[in-house]
Amino acid sequence: MTDQVPDMITLGGRQWMITDEFEELQGIAPSDEQLGIRPVSTSTANWRGRTDHYIVFCERLFLHKVEVQQMVDDWKYLPPGSRREQRTIYPQWESHDGSGMRILERPEQSFYYVFDDLFIPFSGTVTGAWPYWNWWDFPMAGQYDFEELLSPKEELFLEFLEGELIDQEIRTLPDQRSDVFWEDLIELIRGLRGRRRTDV
Repeated sequence: MTDQVPDMITLGGRQWMITDEFEELQGIAPSDEQLGIRPVSTSTANWRGRTDHYIVFCERLFLHKVEVQQMVDDWKYLPPGSRREQRTIYPQWESHDGSGMRILERPEQSFYYVFDDLFIPFSGTVTGAWPYWNWWDFPMAGQYDFEELLSPKEELFLEFLEGELIDQEIRTLPDQRSDVFWEDLIELIRGLRGRRRTDV
């Protein structure tokens, strides 16, 4: 089965990708029918057609946002007690035809349903990892291996009892970056310093 897009959880202003207890937490979150939405799966990496964004606020667990890529009749649905946000990004794609290669921008939209008070009475442990890399959050430094550079550096463990946070722990993970990465980075810095000296 294709790896699924992870749900997210925010703790102390930092967003973590949820790594374990994924299905159990999804089972407690309101279903599409309960929210009154009809998401459409646009990828095998997100068979539900939605991504849930949780937040720990005042030591309690809330479902803060539900992100949907596409829905039946997009603007028809607004769950009770929610606000709607829309994000449009413009990824670039190569197009090859008789006139050669061109770069095209094709807009992609996401809809966010933001809830002010959707408390989740979850009991159990939520584990997460940070960072979760997203092409839109980092510069396109093509010479780097993003999967290596942005491999998880910290691990999060949150223990809940009926939605109340009762314990938390953050562990630093061993550095996953290879010696080659550090050597390349040092060479890049040296090159930039040398260029500044010769440009002056």
